[in-house]
Amino acid sequence: MKQDVTIGRQTIINEYLSAGNAALEAGNHERAVELFTQLIKQLPDEALGYAAMASVQTAMGQVQDAVVSLRYAVELMPEEAGMQHHLGVALLQMGNEKEAEMAFREVLSIEPRYTDAYLNLVELYLKQSRHGDAVEILEQAVQRFPENGDVFAAFVKFKLAVDGAEGGRPALEQLRTIDPEHPDIPSFEDTIRELEEPNS
Repeated sequence: MKQDVTIGRQTIINEYLSAGNAALEAGNHERAVELFTQLIKQLPDEALGYAAMASVQTAMGQVQDAVVSLRYAVELMPEEAGMQHHLGVALLQMGNEKEAEMAFREVLSIEPRYTDAYLNLVELYLKQSRHGDAVEILEQAVQRFPENGDVFAAFVKFKLAVDGAEGGRPALEQLRTIDPEHPDIPSFEDTIRELEEPNS
């Protein structure tokens, strides 16, 4: 009997999520909200319902509402790194940098190989001119992901911001070695040229 209940619950979740996500992809936000609201009413203890609702709210520009939904989701599934990260991104969009940092740090305590959490922390620390913290996170990321182009792109961005063209150029060469087709390379080249122009 318990197995039947579990199967029935999963069927409900799958049906609402499938229909709601299809509506979201089609741009029918009202229908997606309606479906996810029904899911939450039927299964108020299901984190995926709140997380799905947050996706629609984010798409509609209702970031504050999305944060509320994600807090419910995280409360129900505190060990789910993806939900913690989604919360951190929403908090950052809302301008709550302190709590966003806490959320990203929590992501890494749950899943130390969650690349995007490292990248978002580096972005945040650069924005706040917390260069020492940015270096710490970058060192951890490079150690864990020695061949990840996005991690080295973040390193290039950091070096350009802190050391200018002099630091950015060798960092860019490292990125070329690791990921020669990385999409950020042309913009980094442009930035270096712009930085070097006044000295030419």
